[in-house]
Amino acid sequence: METEEIVVNQNSNNINTYASLEEILDNVGCGICVIAMEGEEILFTNEKMRNFFHLAC
Repeated sequence: METEEIVVNQNSNNINTYASLEEILDNVGCGICVIAMEGEEILFTNEKMRNFFHLAC
């Protein structure tokens, strides 16, 4: 396996993992918002939180 193939496979696995985690967090039943401690940047909001606050993030 070449280095490029390994990187593509790792990126694909990361995307699948993120999508799975996002789906779980969207179906928890409560609003979730993840904010960076420094800079107070919103890193993630689940669907319930986005709908409740009419967010486009």
